Amino acid sequence: MKVTIISLSLSLLMATGSLFAEGNMLSSSEILQKNGWNFWGDKSDMAAGVKTAFTEGKFIIEIPAATKPSPPNLQLMKDITLKEGNSYELTFTATAAQKAIVRVSYVHAQPPWECYFISKVELAPGTAEYKCVITPQKANGKYDKPFSMRFFLGNNPDNKITLEKVTIVEVK
Repeated sequence: MKVTIISLSLSLLMATGSLFAEGNMLSSSEILQKNGWNFWGDKSDMAAGVKTAFTEGKFIIEIPAATKPSPPNLQLMKDITLKEGNSYELTFTATAAQKAIVRVSYVHAQPPWECYFISKVELAPGTAEYKCVITPQKANGKYDKPFSMRFFLGNNPDNKITLEKVTIVEVK
């Protein structure tokens, strides 16, 4: 199956012939069904009172102080196929109640969860736009489907983080 990624002024992202999004990939309150975003939380963190919401094109997570700080414990994710070795600019807007760390990764979306790219993005308190360049590479000699882009949020106890306006375009 051939994957085509096109970068236009409207930031169109196309894959396998279907349109993922125009501009904001988080464009509706029905984000799970319409745009393929999903959330996974560790059982102990969720029991400690983590709250999440997909609303008005935004993902909101409230992380109580009682959670154990571990990045992969709380994950916002979307299946997406990027070509190995190509570079893509990921842009998103984040609001944080206090300083936070988000790890953006691109992984094999099933065990053994090989990581093809990871970047640490430090959020300042307040609202700002953040960018990073994703260049997926083989891990342990492999680059296997299915793929998933993930925001690891679990290292931010006692914080409220909102993510929105996520776009990804190929860097030429």
